[in-house]
Amino acid sequence: GGDYDPMCIPDPSRPNFEVTDLSLPKSVSQAAVESRSAFLNVVDHQYRALNETADHANVDSFTAQAWKMLLTPAVRDAFDLSKESDKIKEKYGKDAIGQSALLARRLVEAGSRFVTAAGFHANSWDTHSDNDKTHRDRLTPPLDRTLTALIDDLDERGLLATTLVVAMGEFGRTPIINPNLGRDHWPNCWSMALAGAGIKTGQVVGSSDEKGANPAGRIVSMGDLYATIYKALG
Repeated sequence: GGDYDPMCIPDPSRPNFEVTDLSLPKSVSQAAVESRSAFLNVVDHQYRALNETADHANVDSFTAQAWKMLLTPAVRDAFDLSKESDKIKEKYGKDAIGQSALLARRLVEAGSRFVTAAGFHANSWDTHSDNDKTHRDRLTPPLDRTLTALIDDLDERGLLATTLVVAMGEFGRTPIINPNLGRDHWPNCWSMALAGAGIKTGQVVGSSDEKGANPAGRIVSMGDLYATIYKALG
């Protein structure tokens, strides 16, 4: 439900990156906001006396959360990439992929319980043409760089033990190359990576046949993945 809707932000690799609506306009003081909030409460009280609905409890919760985000400096600080050194920015990569992961680390550090680090364009990995070249030259290098930097950084800060990193897509690619030198959608068999939160590292669970078409030996299901995630999260 709405309680778990994500907070979507702009590309953090762009110049002058800023998350809007996390600070008050310079012309409005905190005292003025609190005064207006008190007045709004008076109006709401009159309104609710005439219109009692179960929805008001949710509205109150969202409103309280909005005020907290607006008036708490720690929230703005979590999104402030200027507090990171150029060295760490370079390590993650000064592109949308790298800076999204760096921002994810800052949010985890600030107490966020669930963060999706994006950065790739919506259909980047949908390689129906030039699959091998696209993966080799454009997709895999930044993912390899950024995922490594993220895991190392979380570990160095003592956060990896309590953070589960999941790198995955929703299906694999066909084992056969199509006429456009691409690979199409393939739900039978694919791979993913987990790190942190007590996950045993340095192991490969499951395998595919020689063509990468179907699982061989132990079959790992989506249910197994969810069970692993839930166990890691307690």
